[in-house]
Amino acid sequence: SAEDALWAVTRNYTHLGCRLNFKEKESILECPCHQSRFTVHGEVIKGPAKKPLTRYLVERTEKPSTFLVTLQ
Repeated sequence: SAEDALWAVTRNYTHLGCRLNFKEKESILECPCHQSRFTVHGEVIKGPAKKPLTRYLVERTEKPSTFLVTLQ
């Protein structure tokens, strides 16, 4: 199902390209440049960012603990 699917999001900020930080206690991604916040699914919680983060498909491989991320 879609909820069980594996995914990844970019850590590049959609507003100016800064590298996002993961705030583990809050389980969010935050931009150190302008404090935009995103869910772990890449959705904007707080601007100035207006666009969500790019999401990528992640697939399990035959090797344990090895995953394939498709960048498109």
